[in-house]
Amino acid sequence: MQQRIKTLACLALATSLFGCASTSSDEPQHTATTNIQLELFDKLKAQLNTASAQYKDEELEWFAARAYASMGKSLNTAQEAYSEFEHDPKQINDSDLFSSQTYGQEMTESLDAFETAHRNALETKQRVLSVMAISFENRQYLKTAKADTLFPSEFKRVEQQLKKTVDYVANNVEIDNERLVSLEKNQHQLEAKSVTKRYLGESLQQFSNQKKQRYFIDAPLVMARSEAALNKAEAFIQSSPRNHEEIQIRSDAVTFALQRADKIAQQVRDLKALPEKQYERYILNLEDVLRNIAVASSAGDYRNQTLIDHAKQIEHSMMSNQQSDQEKWQALTVELSQVKQDWQQDIETFTAQSNALSAEKQTLENQIIELQTQRSATMSNNDVLEKPQTESVVVPGDPADISPQDTEVTEPIAPKAMNNEAQANT
Repeated sequence: MQQRIKTLACLALATSLFGCASTSSDEPQHTATTNIQLELFDKLKAQLNTASAQYKDEELEWFAARAYASMGKSLNTAQEAYSEFEHDPKQINDSDLFSSQTYGQEMTESLDAFETAHRNALETKQRVLSVMAISFENRQYLKTAKADTLFPSEFKRVEQQLKKTVDYVANNVEIDNERLVSLEKNQHQLEAKSVTKRYLGESLQQFSNQKKQRYFIDAPLVMARSEAALNKAEAFIQSSPRNHEEIQIRSDAVTFALQRADKIAQQVRDLKALPEKQYERYILNLEDVLRNIAVASSAGDYRNQTLIDHAKQIEHSMMSNQQSDQEKWQALTVELSQVKQDWQQDIETFTAQSNALSAEKQTLENQIIELQTQRSATMSNNDVLEKPQTESVVVPGDPADISPQDTEVTEPIAPKAMNNEAQANT
């Protein structure tokens, strides 16, 4: 009905303005107005896209339901206003018959309201995370302990309690400590229960089966110890469910105790079922086992004693051997230490000798280089001093100028005669 009235009004307005025509002087103003409309259109469209993307943040809906609802309402209003001029930006300044604002103004106001609601949602989320920091830490540990898989119903109840507390903190300024303490307590209990199931689930089932099989009658001592180990492990998990290393150690101890209870109870029942004529054979078998241990450990033969004394003698002998081995080991350790010390001294001596030889080698090399340099210098000087002189050449003249004396040949003097002549001269 409202849409029909709107349509009729638009038709009437269009008919009344049909005869109006713009003059040429209005064209520049019309162009400027169009540019402004397009700029506003682009701006509002970009803001709308940003708001639509921010609205997809599902965490805001979970942490701040009220603010998120305001975001959705403002976004819807902005989208409705945008749809009026989405395909014709010039209609951005038009308005509804029942509104005093243009579509552009209405969209701008809605986007501003969306931004305010979005900012409030972010602030609310941060406040919730700060106030409930321990609760959200517990929630993460619950997921690590696989509580959602081991106990899905209880995990769902704790999650519902968490959501109610989140809504309360988001919508109220005052902090309700009782709500927080109750939530944290339930989270801790579920975490401890999940960790117990993970580490002690099989042991608890095994202990239950042992009780059903009446192990407490046949092996009351070991069963009491198994139960004590199991109770201590459960108590430790309740107090420290996140100390997984220590929990694993205690879980292994419980497993060992239960396995031991199985063996002891079974042996007691076998002994009870043994006929009297088999008692001697049973004792001899035990004695034979102890004898093999004694031989392997060089403990001697103690079969002339009771089984208990036999075992004690083997233990004493093994302890003595162990002490002797320790003394030998200590002596070897001292000897090894001395060898290491001597070896270190030898290394130091060798290093010193090596350094001395290296220094001596360097000195000799320097001397050789110096001698080679001196020799080269001496040889250079000798080459300059002993340079050969040029022989004079007599150029023969005219043969007629040569006298007979010049052509006279002197007889050679015998070596002996030359010696005598030399003596006579002296």
